[in-house]
Amino acid sequence: MKTMMALLGALTLPTLTAQAAGIFTDKFDTALNRRVIEWRGAPSTDGIVFSVIASQFKTSAGNATTDFRTQLSTFGDKVRFHGCSASRWEMNGQLYLPLKGQYRMAGLDERYGEYFIGQPSRQDLEWVAMNTRVNYRLCRLRATLSAEDLQGLRWVLQAAESG
Repeated sequence: MKTMMALLGALTLPTLTAQAAGIFTDKFDTALNRRVIEWRGAPSTDGIVFSVIASQFKTSAGNATTDFRTQLSTFGDKVRFHGCSASRWEMNGQLYLPLKGQYRMAGLDERYGEYFIGQPSRQDLEWVAMNTRVNYRLCRLRATLSAEDLQGLRWVLQAAESG
C-alpha cells in the first residue's frame, strides 16, 4: 500500500480547509467516535459535485479500519440519473470495471437533489487517483473529474494512510 501511495507522487496536504475548487476537511467526529476525512468538490459546469469520504474507527476488537465512500450529487429542476445502480469509469482511455452504487433522490418544490453513493475499495480509489484523465458515465450522464477533484481524492488517500 505504501508503494501505491509513493506512485501517486509527492503529495502535500493542504494547510487550509477551504480550497478554491472544493473543500478538504480532516476532523474527529466525537458523536460517531471516528475520524472523518472528506473532499467535497465544487460543482462542475454540469452542476455535478464529486465527494470522497474516508471514515476511520476502531472496531469492538480494537482493530483500526477505514471505510471509503464516493458520491456524485446534483441539485436542480430536472432528474439526471434516476434509478442508476452502477457507474462506468474510464481512466486515461482504459475502461475500468463498473462501480456499483446506490441512488437516492430528495425533492422539494420541483427541485431535486440526486445522489449516487458508491463504496469503492481503497485499491479502486488508488487506481483512479493514479490517472490524469478520468471520465465517468452514470446512466445517460457523461462527465469528467476535474484536476482539482483528482487532487482532493489524493489528499483523502494520503491523510487516511497516515491515520
